[in-house]
Amino acid sequence: MNYDAKSAKYYDKVLAPALNRIRKHTVKIIKKHNFKSVVDFCCGTGNQLKFLLKAGYTDVVGVDLSENMIAQTKVGKFNPKCLLEDATNTTFPENYYDVAMVSLAMHEKSKKIAIGMIEEAKRVVKPNGFFITTDYCFDKKSFFIGRWGATWVEKKVGGEHYENFKKYVAFGGLNNLMKDYIFIEEKRFLFGAVTLRLYKF
Repeated sequence: MNYDAKSAKYYDKVLAPALNRIRKHTVKIIKKHNFKSVVDFCCGTGNQLKFLLKAGYTDVVGVDLSENMIAQTKVGKFNPKCLLEDATNTTFPENYYDVAMVSLAMHEKSKKIAIGMIEEAKRVVKPNGFFITTDYCFDKKSFFIGRWGATWVEKKVGGEHYENFKKYVAFGGLNNLMKDYIFIEEKRFLFGAVTLRLYKF
C-alpha cells in the first residue's frame, strides 16, 4: 500500500498501542532462536527493525515500496537500513539471512504477490532458514470481536486494500499461504484475530 506523507508520519503514533506488544514478542522469538541476521519485507516505517536495533541487533535490513514510509525509518533515535525495493524481487544475496519476516502486509496484497514475497523470503534465508509472519487469521482460535474489529478497520481503509483483504480471508489466509512449510510456534493477539507465527522453510 502506498501511504501519503501524512499517513506515514502518523502511522506509528496511531497503531503503536495495538502493535507494540507484537513487535516486542517478535524480538523475543528472534532472541529465543538465536537469530543474528534479519530481513523485514514490507518494513513500513521500520518500527520492528527499530525494536531490534534497540535490543542490540545490528545485521538487520528492510524493504518497502512506499517512499513516504521509508522516510519515516530515519525518524527517531534508531535508524535501520531500509531500501526502496519490491519485496518479491529484492537485491539481497541468496542464502544469507537467518530469518525473514513479513508483518501485517500479506492480507493487503493479491495472493500472487503474497506468494511472491514468501518465495523471495525463502530465497534470501539460509538453507532450512526461518520465516516470521504476522497477519490476520480468522479461524477457531479467533474471537468475533477481533474479526469484527479487523474487518471494520480494513473496510475503512477501503479500495484495493479492502478487496485484497476480503480475498485473503476467503481463501484461508496464512493457513493456505503457508501450508507447505513447517509450523514451529504461534502467539495470538487482538482477540485472536492476529497471529504471529514462526515457520521453517
